Amino acid sequence: VMPHECMVVGDTSSDMGMGLNGGAGLIVGVLTGSGTKQQLLDTGAHVVLPDIGHLEDLLRCLPPNEVTASSATVPHEVT
Repeated sequence: VMPHECMVVGDTSSDMGMGLNGGAGLIVGVLTGSGTKQQLLDTGAHVVLPDIGHLEDLLRCLPPNEVTASSATVPHEVT
């Protein structure tokens, strides 16, 4: 699996930085940790979810077998 084929999900700026530095195809911030929406976006999140329970909704927005932000129109926040 290539890094651009992976998704990183996290709730801190460090998690977003890890995804960005690792070349993840999709970096998802979750608002259940210490990061605010703006902090997560500023440090690399492609999208921010209110909680991990919304991940399934996000995955439905992506084409089959694609986890890259560029492969779909992904809103910055899924509710």
